[in-house]
Amino acid sequence: MTLSSELTRDRVLAVLHSMGVNLPSNTKIPKEDLIKRLSQALDAAQRYRDVIGSPNFNTNTAASWPSDKNLRDATHRSTFWELARDEAYATGRNIPPESPKKDIFTEMRQIFNEIARGFHIGVRSTFIIGTEGAVFVRIINVYSVKDTPVFLVGFREVDGEEAPPIQRKLTELALPKATKPSDYQMLALRTDEHQRLSILMLLDMNSKRLSAVDDIPLDESKIAEAINLKLSFLLPLAPLSLTDIGRLMNKSGCEVCGKKTASRCLQCLSVVYCGPGSSSPFPHLSYHPQAHHCLPKNLECQKADWPNHKATCRSLNGGTWSTITCEIIPHIPGISLQNHHETPQDARKRDKKLSSSVAGGRPPPDIHHGKAFLLKFQISLFRISDDTHHMLLYDRQRSFQVMWMRNSARDLFDRAEHEMGDVLKIYRWARRVGDYQFEVCFDRPPATNPPW
Repeated sequence: MTLSSELTRDRVLAVLHSMGVNLPSNTKIPKEDLIKRLSQALDAAQRYRDVIGSPNFNTNTAASWPSDKNLRDATHRSTFWELARDEAYATGRNIPPESPKKDIFTEMRQIFNEIARGFHIGVRSTFIIGTEGAVFVRIINVYSVKDTPVFLVGFREVDGEEAPPIQRKLTELALPKATKPSDYQMLALRTDEHQRLSILMLLDMNSKRLSAVDDIPLDESKIAEAINLKLSFLLPLAPLSLTDIGRLMNKSGCEVCGKKTASRCLQCLSVVYCGPGSSSPFPHLSYHPQAHHCLPKNLECQKADWPNHKATCRSLNGGTWSTITCEIIPHIPGISLQNHHETPQDARKRDKKLSSSVAGGRPPPDIHHGKAFLLKFQISLFRISDDTHHMLLYDRQRSFQVMWMRNSARDLFDRAEHEMGDVLKIYRWARRVGDYQFEVCFDRPPATNPPW
């Protein structure tokens, strides 16, 4: 059975969901496109572009990992929220458990941390055991690239019957030169098929990027040959950045199947679907679920998406859209805006990119392609004067951060501030209509406030 056949649609969607890429369960996006999106998500999680920065990884140009640096700490990547959670655990406070779907990627990251911990104490070999198979991974060497550990590994997919022979052969090869038990011991990490197959996919992806390796120790070369290992490499896994989540969730075409020819839901104009491209896809039907039995075939995607879309559609139906004009946030050295779903590394990278964009006078990109999206309004706690009073506005992906000044639209601003009450923030549906202009539906709040 091939990896592609084992990675069913449901499994791919579940792994993507655990990484924050929430696609509808009824999506008609072809499976090969979903697998491509998963490979892009895994690449983003290992920060391949930031760390390696080239199509191939060449071990000959990389330095060895310094023996005095803690490998496990360097492999661990956490968001601000996770750092706060870990601190809470350490002090004995209770934290609600995460959902099982989210635990898929969390456990993948934990597996990487355990592999690094094993190597730190001298254990090179790990069996990652799923319910239908296993992956054997042996660390050959560890390199340092941009202060990030890069693990050169040999790997092999195995079934349950192959595990004991591999262990015997490894012991036979390693035991004569072993100076301590960890030289031939192995970790056994039990997990689910979602994690096992995703790690196998990542190993296979990276194996194709590995340039010829000339610096494998002779003993490790013999082991790799004896148990038929394939060379690859691993990088630490981190939660996806908000920018990566936005990019991977971006659907410029139909909300369900992704086709480019699209027309809008006439009732709310917030989403697009495949169809004839007419400005009026419902010439004789009102947009109501009970009318779907007579929808023409080219509106099937709109019908399929109704369970996901109806809450948004009903909340926006009949709403009034008002245009607001915002300003770019001036960059102040030493001061940055942080989101608790970001890693410290991503926050620094985003802040650097934002300061570069501000300095260059470039407007932020429009990743929403005219679709409605939730916009967060967060009022400033410092009110020096009416002219300088403002709100911070941004989307979930942090594809932009702008200021809305009270003196640009006093009535609308005061209305938004009134609706905040004591919470100091609200979420509203918006559409991008200019570089710094948004149409906002202030009188239709979302059914529930998102957790960002």
